[in-house]
Amino acid sequence: MSITLAFDATHAFISQLPRGSQACGYDTGSDGVPWTAADWAAHPGAVHIDQDPAASDFTADVLDCERGAVPVGSPLIPVWASMAHTRFMLATRPGQRRPAIYCSASSVTANVNALIAGGVRSGVGLWVASWGIGQAQAVADVLAGAGPFPVIGMQFTDLGTVDADVFSTTWLADVSRVPVPAGAWTYGPVRGLQVVSAGPSSVKLSFSAPSVTVPAGVVNPVGIGSYEIAVTREGSAADLGTYPRFRVKTPNPQVEQVGSLPSGTELTAWVRAWSTDPGDSHAGPWAMVNFETETA
Repeated sequence: MSITLAFDATHAFISQLPRGSQACGYDTGSDGVPWTAADWAAHPGAVHIDQDPAASDFTADVLDCERGAVPVGSPLIPVWASMAHTRFMLATRPGQRRPAIYCSASSVTANVNALIAGGVRSGVGLWVASWGIGQAQAVADVLAGAGPFPVIGMQFTDLGTVDADVFSTTWLADVSRVPVPAGAWTYGPVRGLQVVSAGPSSVKLSFSAPSVTVPAGVVNPVGIGSYEIAVTREGSAADLGTYPRFRVKTPNPQVEQVGSLPSGTELTAWVRAWSTDPGDSHAGPWAMVNFETETA
């Protein structure tokens, strides 16, 4: 894992961010905190933070959980994490990262307990503020990040107008996107996605090929080669083990059964189309359907 040095600032102090650095800014907050459209345009790839006490921005990368923001241990935390994960999967805001929680080291346990109590058992990162530990220790803490709620970032010092952080480069780079070359033909979402049946450890899905949008002057779009199927716990932010899976396209409607699912569990299935093979640059947006496996 590699590490990226970063700095976060409110709008009032955005001019103090080191030029060319990885930046972190605010979508919401009180006066002087939220970034403007010009701020975001000047800092492409900046981390988006939701500081609204109501946890209202589901396309942000990070939910701020501290005094003046979302209260520590709030039941809003798992709601935001679940909704933010859905927005990430649907690429509502291209460039969104997988959901993470910002909080002090002393409130990690309360916030993780809130996630679990709300049914979110994995897939949410932790950006932990621990001022005074030094950059070396902050890097070590991120490198050691593991488990269902890994540490993806550490804030290690307050520089007055900005804060200094280190992040997992992998987390920063894992952004939502619909991977389609500019100006090329595109797929829509698969049509008619539904659950045919669900057993204790498997689900049978039915869906049909999506529409294809072909701009004027573009000819011979490549046909669909495969479908990507992901399964998450409903309200979780990470794929189940052994997912996603790919299936070769067959005639419509296509019926696919996938297994290795936990029994008696509320889950979400996600399906999208790919051209020719999973490594190709064309993919459609996700379609989703909720279901529950039978109790064994």
